[in-house]
Amino acid sequence: MKSVKFVTLSALLIMAGINIASAQVSIEPIGIAVAIENEDTIAVDVTLTNNGDTDILYTIDFDEPEAEERGQGPRRDDIEGTFALFQDAETFGYVDTYVFQQIDDLDYEWFRNADDLVDVDLDDYTALWVETGNQSDAYKRNWDGNLERFEDYVSHGGVMFIEQGHNEGNNATHTTPGGLDYVWDPQEGNLSVGPDENWLVEQMGWEINRVDFQGGSFTHVTYPEDNLNEIEDCDWYQVIAEGRDNGEAAIIIYEYGRGNVIVSGSPCGHQWRNHNVQGRWGSCGETLLEWMSLLSKPGWIMSVPEEGVIDANSTAELEIIFSPLEMEAGVYEMYVLIELAESDNRDDLDENLIMISAIMSVGTPIANVTGTITDAANDNPVEDAKLDVSGHYFARFTDENGQYSADNMPLGDYEVTISATDFLTTVEEINIEEDGDLEWNLALLHSECTPSERQFFMQLEPGYTHEFEFQVDNGGNGPLTYAVDRRLLGDANAEPFELRQTDEIQDACGDDMLAGAVFAEEQFFISGGNNGGNPNKIYILNTDREVVGEFDQFVEDRYGMRDLAYDGELIWGAVEGTFYGFTTTGELEIEFSVDVNLEGRALAWDPVDQVLLASDISTDIFAINRDGDVVETYNRPAELRIYGLGVWPDDPDDCYLYVFCRGPDNVGINVFKLNPVNSEYMLVAYFDVGDGRPSGIQITNQLDVYSWVIVSLVQNPDRLNVWQLDARKEWFQVTPTAGVIEPDEHEGFVLTLDATGLPTDNDFCGEVVFMHDGIGQETALDVTLSVVEGRVQTTRDIDLHIGWNTISTNLQPNDNENIEGLVDSIVTTGAMIMMKNTNGDFYRPAYDFNNIQAWNS
Repeated sequence: MKSVKFVTLSALLIMAGINIASAQVSIEPIGIAVAIENEDTIAVDVTLTNNGDTDILYTIDFDEPEAEERGQGPRRDDIEGTFALFQDAETFGYVDTYVFQQIDDLDYEWFRNADDLVDVDLDDYTALWVETGNQSDAYKRNWDGNLERFEDYVSHGGVMFIEQGHNEGNNATHTTPGGLDYVWDPQEGNLSVGPDENWLVEQMGWEINRVDFQGGSFTHVTYPEDNLNEIEDCDWYQVIAEGRDNGEAAIIIYEYGRGNVIVSGSPCGHQWRNHNVQGRWGSCGETLLEWMSLLSKPGWIMSVPEEGVIDANSTAELEIIFSPLEMEAGVYEMYVLIELAESDNRDDLDENLIMISAIMSVGTPIANVTGTITDAANDNPVEDAKLDVSGHYFARFTDENGQYSADNMPLGDYEVTISATDFLTTVEEINIEEDGDLEWNLALLHSECTPSERQFFMQLEPGYTHEFEFQVDNGGNGPLTYAVDRRLLGDANAEPFELRQTDEIQDACGDDMLAGAVFAEEQFFISGGNNGGNPNKIYILNTDREVVGEFDQFVEDRYGMRDLAYDGELIWGAVEGTFYGFTTTGELEIEFSVDVNLEGRALAWDPVDQVLLASDISTDIFAINRDGDVVETYNRPAELRIYGLGVWPDDPDDCYLYVFCRGPDNVGINVFKLNPVNSEYMLVAYFDVGDGRPSGIQITNQLDVYSWVIVSLVQNPDRLNVWQLDARKEWFQVTPTAGVIEPDEHEGFVLTLDATGLPTDNDFCGEVVFMHDGIGQETALDVTLSVVEGRVQTTRDIDLHIGWNTISTNLQPNDNENIEGLVDSIVTTGAMIMMKNTNGDFYRPAYDFNNIQAWNS
C-alpha cells in the first residue's frame, strides 16, 4: 500500500486572494470534503473564475500539510514510506546489502527477478530505486518494454532514483522517464557539487562547487544540458553534481509530470560498496531515501485536467478525483495547489498560488452541518456571511436566506470564525460528536460609530492652537472597537520614498549637464553645465516644470555647480572650493573659499545649526558658517560615496543628513541617512532609476505644504524627481486613539489643531478617520485649519443649555475694545450673568459693576 499521511481531524485550507495584473481569480468551492469507502472513486467539480481581462494559465499540484516546497523540509528520525528496489545483477555489489540493510526499520522490498519489472504493482510503493547498468539482458528488455508503466507511476506523483553507470559502452540501455539520454563518458576523478544548493546537498553538508568530493571512477555517463532541455513533460530540473573533469551534469533531479526522477551516472554498486565514507556520494543512501519519501506525492488524489487556461472574464472547470485504493480507514488531508500566471511571458512573472485542502474520510463517521446566520437585532437572514474554521481555513458562505452547509465533516471540535459586512466578527466552538446531520445557527451583533460632529474648521495664526471636544456614540447591540487614524488629501498620502513625480527637463533646458536642484519661492532652480560650455547656468522652472528664466553662474567651469542648497534667503552653490550665496534673482550676495581641500560637490543647509554641510564624493563632511569658517568636521563612513546631500531636521532617528549614493553595481540610487555627529548611518531606500546617476538633492516642506519631500536631479537623461519622505500630520492630533465603546455608551475625544511652524495663507485639509468594526467599517471627519497672518476675526454660534453653561471660545476682538459694548447683545437677552477675566476682574450687569476696562486690559 502506498503510504499517506494520517490525521485524526483536519479542516481545509482556503483560497488565498490573488491579483495578477488586471485579473482576479477565485475558486469554488473553498475546500473539499468527501466521505468514501475503500476502493471507490469520487469526483468533485471545482470552478476557477477569472474576473479580469487577461487570460490566466493554471497548473494543479498537490502537497501534504506542513511539507515544504519540493520536499526541502527538516530531517526526520524515521524514513516514512515503503520502497521498492529493482536489481537483478550484482555489479560491484547489491545495493540492498550496502544501503537498504544498513537502515533500521526501513520498509522495503527487493526485486531480483527481471519479470518483476513487468508484474510488480508500482502504486504500492512510496518511491522506487532502480539499477539499470550491467543488468541481465532480460532485465534490460523488460525495462525498455515497461518504461511506460514507470512513466505513469512518476507522472502521477511518484519518485524514482535511477543509477545508470555501467561498463558496457554505448550499447547499454539508457532510457528514463521523459526520454532523458546520456553520453557514455567514463571519468576517473572527483565529484563537484552544485552549482545550486538543494535539500540533499544541505543535509549531507556538502559545499557548493567543492572539487574534493571523492568517488574514485565516479561517472560512467553524464547528461549534457541539451539533453536535459529535451526531457518530455518536464518544467524543472536541478543539477546536484557535475563530473569535475568535463563539467557536465552527473547527478540530476527533474520533474516528470507531477513526480520527480533522480538520475545518477555513477557505476552501479561501486559507490555504495567502495565509497561508503562520510562526505562521499556512497555515504548518502539513507539521506537519499529520506529525500525521496519527502518528494513523493499521494496516489489517492488527482486533478483532471492538470493544467489549462482560464480565459478572460470566463471560467474553467476541473475535477478533483479521490480514489483510496487499499487505504486504511481514517481521515486524510492533502493541499491542492493551483499555480497561476499570465498567459504572456510566464517565465518572467512570479507565479501566484491558490491553495485549498481536500479532505477524505475513508470508512469513518462524518456529519453534514447546516444552519442559518441571522441579524440579532431583527432576526433577518444575513447573506454572504463567511464561516472560517480558524487555523485550518475551511470556509463556507451563506446564501440569500442566510443558510450555509458543510457536508462530510469529520467528527471533532472546530473553532469557527463568522464574519459579515457591518456585523461584529464572532468566534464560536462547534463540537461534532456523532455522524448524521447537525444544525448550528448563530445571530450576529452589530455596533455603530456616530460622532457628534463631522466637520471641524478653525482659523489660527502661526504659533496658536485650538481644541475641539466631541463624542462618539455606539447605538448598536455589540461593542464598538475602534482605532483613530489621520489622513491627508491628495499626494501627501504617498508612502515614504514613493516616487511622486518625474519630469525629463534636459530638452526643456537645452542642457545635458544638469546637476543641482532646489525649490525656493515657488520655483525650481536647476544648476547646469551648459553642455560643457560657458557660462554655466542656473535655470528657473515653475511648478509645471516649464523653464521661465535663467541666469549665469559666477565662475567659468566645465561642470559648474554640482549641487545646490537653500537657507530660506539665499541659494548656495560651490565650484572648485569657492562657495557662492545668491538670491533667487541671480544677485551674488556672499562669496568665500574655505581653508580645507574641498570642491563642494555636495551641499545641504542645516536649519538647526545654521550651517552649510559640504563634501565631495570621498571626503569628510564639513560644517561651514556664512562667514566661510569651517566650524566642524564630520567623518564620512567609508561605505558612502556622496553624490548629493539633504537635511531633514525632523528625522525620527536623529539621522538627519540624507545621502545619495550609487546603487549596487552602479545601478540605481541608494539612499542613506546619517547622524554626522556619531557617524551612525543606515540604508533607508533604493531608487530604481535604471541607468540614471544620482546628483544634487534637497529635502523641503515648501513644495507641498503637507509633506516633506526629496527633490533631486537624476542624470542620464537629466530629470527632476520628487520622492515622498513623510506626510505632515503634526498640525492635527486626536486623543484617545484606540478603544472600545460598549453598546448604548459614548466616549469623549479631543481634536487639537496646532498652527506652529505652518506657513501662512494656506488651508490644511485632512480627515480624522475612525477605523472600526461597526456599520460602514470607517467613519471620516473633515478637518480644515486655515493658517492666516495676524489676529483672527471671526464669529461663532454657540448652543447653550438650560441652566449654567461654561463657554470656551477663540473669539478675538480688537485690542482695547469696550467690554460692555462687546457683550451688550447677550446682556440684553439675559443670557449672560457675569463675565470674568484671568486677573479676577469681572463685569456684573445686574449690579452695574465693571472693572474690566477693555479687552486685553
